[in-house]
Amino acid sequence: MWTAAQTCPSLRELCQQLGLRWQDGARTTLRGISSHPSSVVRGRILEVDILIPDASMLIRLPMVFARAGAPFVLGREGFFDVFNITFEKVKHRTSFQLVEG
Repeated sequence: MWTAAQTCPSLRELCQQLGLRWQDGARTTLRGISSHPSSVVRGRILEVDILIPDASMLIRLPMVFARAGAPFVLGREGFFDVFNITFEKVKHRTSFQLVEG
């Protein structure tokens, strides 16, 4: 089971728009901050190549495509392995820095 913060949840329709076969993904369940059964979302994990234009790089991220109830959120898996992210609330600024190595 994954949390939505670990991976990138998205709608099943996006999977089809990207030309991926939803049924080829590994089955998984996403759970939010609530333990209530209504917060559980079932989906499939598929890897997607994402272009980061400002860094001139392509990275592969696991995404969970669900039938409903899953807004797109950038998850930690994959993306946070490549970038260090700094949130500066007072300055209303977020910065991304490539991880060395």
